[in-house]
Amino acid sequence: MPARSFTTLLGESVSHAAWGEENLKGDSEGTSADNETSIVQFADVCGTKVLLTGDAGVRSLTKAHQSAFQMGIVTGPLDWFQVPHHGSRRNLSSDVLDKWLGPRLDNPVKSPASWAIVSANQNDQEHPKKAIVRALIHRGRSVFQTSGTLNVRSKGAPDRGWTSALPLKYPPDQED
Repeated sequence: MPARSFTTLLGESVSHAAWGEENLKGDSEGTSADNETSIVQFADVCGTKVLLTGDAGVRSLTKAHQSAFQMGIVTGPLDWFQVPHHGSRRNLSSDVLDKWLGPRLDNPVKSPASWAIVSANQNDQEHPKKAIVRALIHRGRSVFQTSGTLNVRSKGAPDRGWTSALPLKYPPDQED
């Protein structure tokens, strides 16, 4: 089924898209040289693998993955992935996500065990981009937005009466 385009109230063109379709800009547009100097940090803490990306783009994330591979560091599967630059489409590509998170799944996962965290204010109408949320869910991730609040998550922690953060829903459309 071909994508249907329409314009949102914000004047942004979006398209209905089938499961697995992605429209990321990291390969074609890329990000600034300043963003590409962000530090990418990987940690394996007690069996939980975490990747912190700052504002890194496709070049930095590709180089970080190559360096980890050359050093014999097994980076996957990641448990927590901090999405770069508030969820901008220019900082990620399908290829980079495949390297760090694995390939697109044929079908949605009912209960994803891995997380993607987007640091973006709840009043930010521009981030995260729908195309990014879709691409992360395509790889079996639950996607959470910080929304300007402090969110805490830990494995095996006792119940302290805190409420759970809710994952973002899968968008049926994405930006053109």
